Amino acid sequence: MSSGLGFETARVLAKQGARVIVACRDENKGKQAVQELKALTGNENIEFMPLNLASLASVRDFANEFKAKNIPLHILIENAGTFQGESFSFWNSS
Repeated sequence: MSSGLGFETARVLAKQGARVIVACRDENKGKQAVQELKALTGNENIEFMPLNLASLASVRDFANEFKAKNIPLHILIENAGTFQGESFSFWNSS
């Protein structure tokens, strides 16, 4: 969530005063996104937590760290995706 749709979603929520946790696998990009979001929104209640959805251990660590914060989870936005392969078509032309 360091760019694109995830960043824009976080920006809009933060602008409305929401507490936002930026979760992504790249710590540098995540922390940079937090600083940009704070500057754009004036909301200081934004933080980074590492999360690599390709690693079950990382997901468990994230969940445990989040639970330890003892804060409510009102919205979870999962905006990760992957595309593998040289080409992709929704339609089978045969």
